[in-house]
Amino acid sequence: MNTQIFKPTLTSKHIGLGLVALACGVVMNAAQAEIEGVYVGAGAGVGVDARSCGAAPSCNRTNFSQKIFGGVRLTPGLAAELNQFYFRGLDRANADPVATSTGVASTRESMDATALGINWEVELLHGFTNQIRLGWAYTRREILSLSPSGVATRRNEYSGMPYLGAGLEFSLTSDVRLFSNYDFLIGGHNSHHLFSVGMVADLQSDKRSSEFGKTYVGGALGQGSVSKLSCAGVENCDNTRMGGKVYMGKKITSNVALEVNAMRLGSVRASGLVGGSTPYSLDAKAEALVLGGALRLPTEVVPDLTGVGRLGVAYVRTSLKSTVGTASGNVADDSMQPFWGYGLEYGLTKDLKLTGSIDASKANMSLGRATVRLVTLGAQADF
Repeated sequence: MNTQIFKPTLTSKHIGLGLVALACGVVMNAAQAEIEGVYVGAGAGVGVDARSCGAAPSCNRTNFSQKIFGGVRLTPGLAAELNQFYFRGLDRANADPVATSTGVASTRESMDATALGINWEVELLHGFTNQIRLGWAYTRREILSLSPSGVATRRNEYSGMPYLGAGLEFSLTSDVRLFSNYDFLIGGHNSHHLFSVGMVADLQSDKRSSEFGKTYVGGALGQGSVSKLSCAGVENCDNTRMGGKVYMGKKITSNVALEVNAMRLGSVRASGLVGGSTPYSLDAKAEALVLGGALRLPTEVVPDLTGVGRLGVAYVRTSLKSTVGTASGNVADDSMQPFWGYGLEYGLTKDLKLTGSIDASKANMSLGRATVRLVTLGAQADF
């Protein structure tokens, strides 16, 4: 008689489902217990793609990368957390023989990841806290390829992988902390590392504050720019055209608010002649809908003047319209991008302020990935 013994196999899929179930269980328990608090944060630093450059004559594995996150504290030392990562990684140019055989002259790869997990905190010294994170990340890897003849193609690859993190926080105030983090998304040759620094703020509702629950609206006009689209050497070109924004915010504490922004971030228009005889024109623009937070300084810079910083996620829509001779074309792209900004507010009255701000995000365009900025002056009214 043959006896077969069943040996269960533990796969990455099982691990991922287990980690997500653990995080969801932690969140469900929050419904049965008093929540200790809510926090949000953002950081930026160096992202590293784990893949080797091999024999590529030109290759860059590191780039400026960011993350934003939020968490719900279930106990003083344990929180359920959601992280959003933006990795800008591997740029590779292939040697001529490889480009000819593969049909790919160069590639640019980036990866976005959404990670759900838990954050365990242990106080080390007064003002310093150690953090350990564990979770599961769902990733989207975007690959932009350029053929030897200059034809660009773009494709996306989706996967899941475990996520580990470790960090150290230092308390500036009772509600605001600085942090340094190391995050590791474990996916074999698709693994990514992020070394970042940033700021995190607690959003406990301070109902005793006269500012709690206040709503404000604002609008501003100014100058937008697209960094990737240079006007150097172009006779008729303007890449610093008028832009603007409108926004609404809800104060959670006297210094922290949630905001929604709608803005025209940047645009560029150019025209000229190709080969000295064929006319061409180019019109590109970036618009965004932003959800994020605003953190105002707890003390005024000078009487009635205070600073504000903004962090969030932007849904960016870019469009590019071009005409060469009698031929024309339109290209549009929608993407989720990090958003950041800073500015000053001057109080004319208790409920009316003059504002000056610089806002920025990223945008995917057919000519490459660009930074879009908006510099504005405006007004804000509290209700």
